[in-house]
Amino acid sequence: MVNPLTLQAGRAQPPPGQQKENMGKTINKYIYRMGKELPYGVERTVLRILQNCAGHERAVQRDYIYEQIKRLHGVDIDDRTLRKILEKIRSRGIRAVDFEDGSGLFIAETEEEYQAFRARYGAHAFTQLKVIRAMDKGIPVEGGEDLTRMRPIPQQMELEV
Repeated sequence: MVNPLTLQAGRAQPPPGQQKENMGKTINKYIYRMGKELPYGVERTVLRILQNCAGHERAVQRDYIYEQIKRLHGVDIDDRTLRKILEKIRSRGIRAVDFEDGSGLFIAETEEEYQAFRARYGAHAFTQLKVIRAMDKGIPVEGGEDLTRMRPIPQQMELEV
């Protein structure tokens, strides 16, 4: 967890070993990177924003969520981080959806909205599972092998390079 004392006015303090090295340089913002814990309350902020956006007509853009997190927590997050937060929210059974049509994120108000999201969201998973199964049947490659000389196994299709 990020120590709130090190985040002052939206600026991160350099790690103890780098204080002399960074003299004269200004670090403008704390940017969340995968593998670090988010500052306390970011996930709750996303959930509260979404709770005010019930139904497709009240969808909120991701940029608005980024701005609110920056304003309230002094933290810039990237899209991957927001997707992980949404994954956590969804894994608790909250129907936070995005039609991927540019309308934004919202809480599904009707079963039809949820089913439309589910069809799109599930399609990604099935495609990935098909690819993994095909790759599992593939030939393991030893280090240094020339991939252009490999012959495909019968289940693989020929691709022109």
